[in-house]
Amino acid sequence: MRILHTVQLYHPKVGGSEEVVKQLSERLAARGHDVTVATAAEPTRSSKMINGVTIAEFQIHGNEVEGLHGDPKPYRDFVLKGDFDVIMNYAAQIWCTDIILPHLKEIKAAKVFVPCGYSKLHEPAFADYYRRMPAYLAQYGADIYLSRTYQDKIFADQHGLKNSLIIPNGADETEFNAPTIGFRKKYGIKTPYMLLCVANHYNLKGHRMLIEAFDKLNRNDVTLVIIGNPVASGRQKWRVECYRHCRLASLKNPRIKVLANVPRDFVVSAYKEATLFVFASMTECSPLVIFESMAAGLPFVSTDVGDVRERSAYGRIVVDLPDMVAQVANLLDNEDTRKKIGAAAVNEWRKNYTWERITDQYEALYQKLVSKRS
Repeated sequence: MRILHTVQLYHPKVGGSEEVVKQLSERLAARGHDVTVATAAEPTRSSKMINGVTIAEFQIHGNEVEGLHGDPKPYRDFVLKGDFDVIMNYAAQIWCTDIILPHLKEIKAAKVFVPCGYSKLHEPAFADYYRRMPAYLAQYGADIYLSRTYQDKIFADQHGLKNSLIIPNGADETEFNAPTIGFRKKYGIKTPYMLLCVANHYNLKGHRMLIEAFDKLNRNDVTLVIIGNPVASGRQKWRVECYRHCRLASLKNPRIKVLANVPRDFVVSAYKEATLFVFASMTECSPLVIFESMAAGLPFVSTDVGDVRERSAYGRIVVDLPDMVAQVANLLDNEDTRKKIGAAAVNEWRKNYTWERITDQYEALYQKLVSKRS
């Protein structure tokens, strides 16, 4: 099959959407399919062919409601005139989906949409956007939702759409089946216990809450590690979002480690060497980090965000700051409970949430839609 995946940003950019599309694209390419990713131009991208995937770059960003920046015509023509068997648009509210929505009927390829949560569903500025969305959704061969319980799937059900399908996120078995490589030693973690958060420094990721909870935990036997990159470069990184706050906290308390640009193999090793995964995000759809903590056999303590509650058997869901402090303390003091949760999490991940299994589901869907179109 000739497959086109569209996504706002792509490797070497790092984030949830980037990782999902990268995993699917590279695995489908390895299975012999001709895979292209249409995405924003990135100066640090050294090649237009990455691990068997062709990269088509466009000088554009933004979305329909808040404004498109750049000329949409080259991208629109590329999609409409491309000889693809399948086109998958990843995420709503972004330029590479919004430009195509009014032209869906012109596309001959099988069409798949992964909405990714509709984070602006209830914002007044997006009211007209979502008034038109049900008609767009109906024009896709399949709309893939990451969760049965999150608001994008509920939206589809409320509008009587019959082309919905659930395919979850996951974690990479090639990464998490590898042995640890000494994250603690490399980064000087000497306490018996280690709390880990992996999230870039956006305010909505809740790093401030984690730092406050760690301070209130008031224990000398544990280190808090936050792995994530600032969301701006140069001097600007100190002025936006929460990076400055987190770095200042690490200067005040040597048991708070704020690490940026950590090589991926050491990030994976951090999961496997940590005691608990902690997550205080305020907006998510289906966070990859929860699946990665499961793959590492690492119990999580998380806010009730996105679809995390669907995996509550493998961690603890908290409602506020005192609850987070209490749940972290309880799990730190109960090794047997941590081991039981971790073992169950790994088994569930291996059964349902490896990227190989998830790629199987996407490939089968694509083949079914292409056959139906033919």
